[in-house]
Amino acid sequence: MHLDTITKLLDIPNYREIEVTGSEYKNIYIVLERVEDTPPVCSGCGNIHGRSVHSRDGMIVEDLRISGKRVFLLVPKRKVQCVEDGTIRVEEIRWLNGRFTARFAEQVYRLTSITTNQEAGWYLGLDDETVYRIDKRKLEELALEKLDPVPAPKHMSVDEVAWQKWHKYVTNVVDVDQRKVIWNHRGLRQGEPR
Repeated sequence: MHLDTITKLLDIPNYREIEVTGSEYKNIYIVLERVEDTPPVCSGCGNIHGRSVHSRDGMIVEDLRISGKRVFLLVPKRKVQCVEDGTIRVEEIRWLNGRFTARFAEQVYRLTSITTNQEAGWYLGLDDETVYRIDKRKLEELALEKLDPVPAPKHMSVDEVAWQKWHKYVTNVVDVDQRKVIWNHRGLRQGEPR
């Protein structure tokens, strides 16, 4: 089999396989190398710095299974010095999500949405804590995509309005310029403990 076929099937851009091994009967190990030496993207600020590479290393990343066997990719990573804070950072690779590929993290998220973390971990061969961390990270990414930050109002009004009988109140914060309620909270009844 031609080695570039695997990276095309796995949709791994700018990498090719050097070696494919299966030292254990349950796992496949694929050693990757970069096809063209593009400048590294800083994981701290997300920018490309014009500085040279500080050091090179590799990391083992888990990917989706092939023919029932767990797949591990040995991905070369570079470290660069961030211009903004001066610290040494590992480069950011878009198709990776920590020590897993983005598609593997997506599969974990889909499994945990229909079953428990323990059962998803059993199916994927992961411990509960790893499944929890992957799921939490994916949920945080989705929440950031969907949440729109509320712009700070120039003029606002705070008012307390009776909500129901028996002294139930709601505190409303209104953006006066847009005429929209930007925050509200139901207050306590008189005499209720705080």
